Amino acid sequence: ERILEAACADDPDLLVETMHLLRADADAMAHLSRITAHAPDLLGEMATEDDRRMEDAWIGRELGAWRILRPIGHGGMGVVYLAERHEGGFRQQAALKMLRGNPGAPAIARFIAERQILAALEHPHIARLLDGGTTELSGPWFALEYVDGVSITAWCDSRRLSITQRLRLFLDVCDVVAYAHEHLIVHRDLKPANILVDNNGRATLLDFGIAKLLDTNTDQTGTGLRAFTPEYAAPEQIRGESITTSVDVYALGVVLFELLTGRRPYQVRDPSSAAYERAVLEQDVTRPSGVIPSATGLASDESGLPSYSRALTPQALKSRLRGDLDAIVLKALRKEPCHRYGSVRELAADVRAVLGHRPVSARRGGWRYVAGRFLRRNTLAVAMASLALLALVGGLFAALWQAHEARTQRDAAQQSLTFMTQLFQNADPGNSQSDNLTVRHLLDEGVRSIRYSLIESSSARAELLVAMASAYLGLELTEPAAPLIDEAMAIAETTGDAMALAKAAIQRCRLLNYIPDYAACAALSTSIQQRLDPGDAQQAALIARLIAQRVLGLRAQDRHEELVKAAQHALPLLGQSAEDRFSRADLTGMMATSLGELGRHAEAEQVMRELIADIEALDPVPPLLLAASQDYLSGLLVATGRTEEALALNREALHGYEQLYGVDNPINATKMNNLSVALYTAGHLDEAIALLKRVVAIRESREGDSASPAQLGNLGAFVFESGNAAEGLTHLDKAIKIYEDSNTRPTDLAGFLWWRAAALIVLDRPADASASLAKGRDILMSLHETNHPRFLRIRTLGLTLAVLDNGAAGIDELWCAEAAAVAGDYAHLVDARAADLAFGDFLHALCLSEPPPRAIKNALERLSASLKPGDFRLEIARRVRAAIRR
Repeated sequence: ERILEAACADDPDLLVETMHLLRADADAMAHLSRITAHAPDLLGEMATEDDRRMEDAWIGRELGAWRILRPIGHGGMGVVYLAERHEGGFRQQAALKMLRGNPGAPAIARFIAERQILAALEHPHIARLLDGGTTELSGPWFALEYVDGVSITAWCDSRRLSITQRLRLFLDVCDVVAYAHEHLIVHRDLKPANILVDNNGRATLLDFGIAKLLDTNTDQTGTGLRAFTPEYAAPEQIRGESITTSVDVYALGVVLFELLTGRRPYQVRDPSSAAYERAVLEQDVTRPSGVIPSATGLASDESGLPSYSRALTPQALKSRLRGDLDAIVLKALRKEPCHRYGSVRELAADVRAVLGHRPVSARRGGWRYVAGRFLRRNTLAVAMASLALLALVGGLFAALWQAHEARTQRDAAQQSLTFMTQLFQNADPGNSQSDNLTVRHLLDEGVRSIRYSLIESSSARAELLVAMASAYLGLELTEPAAPLIDEAMAIAETTGDAMALAKAAIQRCRLLNYIPDYAACAALSTSIQQRLDPGDAQQAALIARLIAQRVLGLRAQDRHEELVKAAQHALPLLGQSAEDRFSRADLTGMMATSLGELGRHAEAEQVMRELIADIEALDPVPPLLLAASQDYLSGLLVATGRTEEALALNREALHGYEQLYGVDNPINATKMNNLSVALYTAGHLDEAIALLKRVVAIRESREGDSASPAQLGNLGAFVFESGNAAEGLTHLDKAIKIYEDSNTRPTDLAGFLWWRAAALIVLDRPADASASLAKGRDILMSLHETNHPRFLRIRTLGLTLAVLDNGAAGIDELWCAEAAAVAGDYAHLVDARAADLAFGDFLHALCLSEPPPRAIKNALERLSASLKPGDFRLEIARRVRAAIRR
């Protein structure tokens, strides 16, 4: 009202009218006015201008011995001015802080508490309290030592400080926070903006405005206060739980993450307080080394990269952070306070251990890790001692050790060679007494050899068991693979070999994904991952492969955003071995497919083209790796309408598989299915159907095998579209049953339910079509917005069924509104299919103002002109016209 009275001083009628409008708005909404929803910029500018007037009113005034010069900062309840005094022959500047506006009693109490806290703290890295007082006009105020500096992150980046220099500066911050904790004070708002560094490199901690006194229970400093910066707040702060020194440990972890990487631990699309709070409570923290972008494909100008401001290359920065620093940051950022560092001193001790090349408590390291740290910090002394020791006993020790290692490796190799020899001898028809020896028979014989042979080396036995289990799973034979995996995991647990355990767990996850039991695989892979050291290249690669198994489950459940994040975390962990390259290709392909599902088509295509370029640069080029990657890229091109380029890639990929496995090998079935989809999209329907029928015949020719639900569903859809609704429905029913039994790929299931509903309409079974469509709608409700292409097709058939059920009476006002909405949503889709768009326009045309017979005739003619002859949508449209005539 005060603002309105000032604005309408010369026009009282305008003031009265405005107040009436505001009151009417409040009454209509049954709560406070929502003018903020309509004019946030206006109100924001008014509030800012009001604050500025109040702040500027103090410029030039005096408080005590201090003359106010200009405002230099403000927060939620206070404003800070640069002030100076001239007395006693010297000149001194200070940061003078006072409350803004008309604060209530709680704010005044907190302000006085902050002043008292500063009075009790004497530390070189805390701004000293110089003066204070209270006047009737200003309320309480105090003057602090003025720090002419910038935030700690900006200071480090502007000078391109190394990781070591940043850690030393961070230790100064830890020291001052620990000092505050020892004086029973929790800061509660640690962030770079409250840690200033001056030109001399001295860090100073500011703003104890919401600090908590641990020995009091006052409202002003208790847990009820929810004043904090969400990006740096601990989970217990956000939940309003008890505040301890652990919240400062967490905030220091966030600051350290930002100092090391240039990013915060959590990335949100919507930079609102609520979004950050959700991220802190729900998201897992990525290791600092995992957020550093790879140098591959980057522009020549790298000045904007985190590595540049740390005087390193991207790869060197990732290497510097991997291991000890990753472990320190992750421990400081644990969501449970009891699992973080017990104090800031403990956090600082681990940082000092990194600088001194000593083992850190946050990392589980064996003797190799401890020895490695010892060597790094005592390089010269160890070198001299080693020379002396080697001169005395080195030759003898080396000889004995090499002999032992040679015997161990010889025995393991001999046992493995014996096993392989027996395995191939079993393939001799003369020994097997069979002219038709299958791969399954060969594997069964191999398992018998393992079980009854004298393989003394436990590591060799575990490796062979895992290899045989992998071969069984390659044939999709889960039952014989299960006991082999169990035995391999038991051996690894007994010997304490974490890598052998991880290899067996990967096969267990493969088995669980076949069942499927994605939750069990996720739990197992997470558990095993925690026992591996990401600082070791071989163990890091195993972590990535464990994540890849979890990714398969995420793909089957259409959890695309989670899949992209998991893949981005796993990919940097892979090395350059042949197995790592295959894992990288699979992970990148699945990530690209999910990016496409999320509408990020350009990003998806870029990562796949970069992958293919890397593969083609190898010498020699691995044909299977290249073919698999080309197949992934072709799927992306089909989705964006570049069918000719996709077809060429599909044919090339399939040719690569046929060169490796033979023309009619079941392994080629997936690639043949993908080629059939590209053929269908390009308009080669007959060729697509012939290829899919060949796929089904190949799969069903094997005992106990059958085509996948995707292959059966695609065949059903294509056959139906070719004009054979009955045969198409048969294939679709088989596919849908498999999907429903396995509870996988909900979007695929919803899509085939739509095709089934369309086929049932053509077969004059509208009731069954409605039931099928309802199932599809229920699935998509939790996956897509209603304007998504998949959902629009469901809505379109729903409109059709309403007319088939009710005739012309079904085309009422609500029906026409929905038809208009569907047509409008289709029109806004960049990649809408022409047939779907035309059918949506046909339905909308039924609501035009022309006489119904003429409107229907014209709409049907336009639809016929848009579709190829024989399209099933024309048959459905004719049934709609017949229903209206009834």
